[in-house]
Amino acid sequence: YTRAIDHLNGLPQDSRVVFFWETRSLYCDETRITCDEDTILYRWWHDRRTIGDGSAEAIVDHYRQMGVHYLFVLNPHSVYNNQFEIANLLTPEDKEEWDDVPPLLELVWDDNQNYMLYKIPES
Repeated sequence: YTRAIDHLNGLPQDSRVVFFWETRSLYCDETRITCDEDTILYRWWHDRRTIGDGSAEAIVDHYRQMGVHYLFVLNPHSVYNNQFEIANLLTPEDKEEWDDVPPLLELVWDDNQNYMLYKIPES
C-alpha cells in the first residue's frame, strides 16, 4: 500500500484521484492532491446504478466531466481482494462492465499484484 501511495503522491499538483475498492487514503498528500477513497467498497456497484446507463463509458465520462484525473484501483480480481466473488451485491454484469473500464484509460502504474493507477484521458 505505501509503495502505491508513493506513486499517488508523485502525481502533478492538484490531481484528483478516485479510489475503487480501497477504503484508505492514509498518507495521501492531500495538501497537493485530492484522494477520494471508496469508503464502503461499493463505489462501482453504486456508479453502475446511478450514472447514465451504467456502462463503463458513461462512468468514465462522468468522472472526466467531474474533473477527476486518475482512478486508483485495488484490483477487484486479485486473490486478496476478489470483490466479484465475495461481494454479494455485484452481479456478473457488473464484472463484465468493469472489465471494459481499463481499455478506456491509460495505465500509469501497476504493482503486478494488487494496485493499479490509471489516467483518464482527455476526451
